[in-house]
Amino acid sequence: MMCTAVCANVSRETSALRRYSSPFRRSRGLRTRQALIDAALAEIAEGAVRPEAGDVARRAGVHQAALPRHFGGLARFHRLLAQERPEAVAAAAGFGWLPLERQRDLAWSILVGRVRRHDGREQRS
Repeated sequence: MMCTAVCANVSRETSALRRYSSPFRRSRGLRTRQALIDAALAEIAEGAVRPEAGDVARRAGVHQAALPRHFGGLARFHRLLAQERPEAVAAAAGFGWLPLERQRDLAWSILVGRVRRHDGREQRS
């Protein structure tokens, strides 16, 4: 599976901080981000509601610091995954049959822990 907008957006943010650009480092970073995304989806498929950074990193075969380095932290990683890959999150959780809008709501609830209203804003409990 190719890296989605999640990887591309984060890649631009992190590359702006570097003084130089290397095609090898860029491609390795994209592979690491994709491995983290795939690992998180696998954790969700096994029943983890909000996968922990250590579990995701271990499954991806990278150091635990890779997740905050590439995504800015676990909470941001969960939000990006829920926004950019809701269909994959819903499918991993066993709810791929739901309509897309419901998949978005479900992915947000699973990963962020809050219910989203139908206008896209979070609903406080």
